[in-house]
Amino acid sequence: MATRKREPEPKKRGPGRPRRGESPSFPGTLPPTGNTRIVRLKLTRAHMRIIETEAAAWGTNRGHFLELLLKAKLGLLPVNKKARSTQKYQFTKDEIGEWVDFAWYLKNEDRLLLEQDMRQTGILGPQAWVSMMLNHWIGCPMGWAEGGGV
Repeated sequence: MATRKREPEPKKRGPGRPRRGESPSFPGTLPPTGNTRIVRLKLTRAHMRIIETEAAAWGTNRGHFLELLLKAKLGLLPVNKKARSTQKYQFTKDEIGEWVDFAWYLKNEDRLLLEQDMRQTGILGPQAWVSMMLNHWIGCPMGWAEGGGV
């Protein structure tokens, strides 16, 4: 009886190991190219839901929606109050208490605008800036109550 040789199984990626070309900090994302940089954020799932919902409403992706907020705040885009979110949000305790990583790809010139605005408003990091801008966008500049929403 002839024995059959076993073919070696393909190597499996270990947990947390990025694929070739992926960003090691954010698996599933490609590294920036040219004049683009990654702004790494840790946001609540509630904030991520706002970003995803509003980006879909504007017909754009999540990163471009955040760029829209930046440029609108600086007066570089004509976005009036009526264009702001009309969506009413309700958040669960899990959405408010759970944090997720988000990679925002930003052009160098836009990153400089973001850093300038953070300096002028006394905000120490992009995570706080995004949270503040989203809260203003949905009409809750002072934040929302835990378990509640707008």
